[in-house]
Amino acid sequence: MRLRKLGLAKRGRGAKYLKQPVFGIYKRNGKVFLLPVPDTEREHLERIIKQKIKIKSKIYSDKWKGYAGLVGLGYIHSSVDHGKEEYVSGKVHINGMEGFWGLSKTNMQSYKGIKKKNWLYYLKEMEFRYNYRDLNHDELVNY
Repeated sequence: MRLRKLGLAKRGRGAKYLKQPVFGIYKRNGKVFLLPVPDTEREHLERIIKQKIKIKSKIYSDKWKGYAGLVGLGYIHSSVDHGKEEYVSGKVHINGMEGFWGLSKTNMQSYKGIKKKNWLYYLKEMEFRYNYRDLNHDELVNY
């Protein structure tokens, strides 16, 4: 966080524009869960993962250092290295989560600007829309 405030953070993960980090979990062919986090360090991410994902579950991620200790916690962890332009290795990929981020960014742009104080509501709206995308209008209204 300190490096981000000084403008010395590496590109990616929102560093250039001091964006709020958001952690996302996507269950394949299921739902997405989003949570703003103070930073993307290991202890924050592991705490959320332990709350949301059962031990011995398979977890696929990119090579971010915050995921390095998942095997030691009892998860089956495999990753792809986007830095080396590796995006798929057999069944190992994070395309579902990446697709969600792309879709939600596109949808948020349609609002032509979001006030900082309302940003979390828009984020959670994107989560809801994605998770219930298969419902028709009447089903959504009655949900």
